Amino acid sequence: MLETEAPPERADGHLDTLGLYCPLPIIKTAARMRGMRPGETLEVISSDRVILVDMPAWCRSSGNAYLGARQAGEREFHVFVRKAAPRKHPA
Repeated sequence: MLETEAPPERADGHLDTLGLYCPLPIIKTAARMRGMRPGETLEVISSDRVILVDMPAWCRSSGNAYLGARQAGEREFHVFVRKAAPRKHPA
């Protein structure tokens, strides 16, 4: 079983992207995160192993926090993301 960092025990929201492949899980994650409040956590469920690389990269580029991943079964990955506070623009 795969585990990275220490994924949270529960999430504020869940997004099922089973059967979807890159880039759709990231696109759907970005859309879902827009409706969440800063500090809330989203669990994304995916059958695409590439999400283990794509999600941390997307978090770095978007400013959100990658909290880790768990594998549940042969082709099911649960990744956790925390919504960041809005970025402040310099005056």
